[in-house]
Amino acid sequence: MLSTKIGEMKVELARFMRETLRLVALDDYPAQVFLMESGDAGVDWQVAVDALYRCVVSDLVTLYPCGDGMEQLSRVEYFERMSRSDPDANGTDNWESTKFWVGTYVVGTAKCVELLAAHGLLNQGVASILAKGLRQQAAVTPEMYPNRSF
Repeated sequence: MLSTKIGEMKVELARFMRETLRLVALDDYPAQVFLMESGDAGVDWQVAVDALYRCVVSDLVTLYPCGDGMEQLSRVEYFERMSRSDPDANGTDNWESTKFWVGTYVVGTAKCVELLAAHGLLNQGVASILAKGLRQQAAVTPEMYPNRSF
């Protein structure tokens, strides 16, 4: 019975990640887009931090933390703090906790776009243009793609 539930979770997580990567490949979203709605907030929170970290390390997404000194944190510091911040806290009363979820934008990289297209999850022509545009933008305006620890 337990192995069946684990198998179902793996399928659900794979579907969620596929759709989330498709979203961030086409537009920027706050980090909370990585929060699943499985019914267990603690699991959703941990899965989001783990998945986002793996996507950053794999160069599938880039993070743009905005304000409040978040952009000065190293990757390790950022994810340590994110893992302790409650994404469900009321943002106006608990900004210190929610800022990592609503104050950080996630953007899919050219690698993400190409990977999705290679597996038929994005239109090949559109993906090619989008990936080329991302690379050109990074070359022309490097200040928009800072050389950060992320």
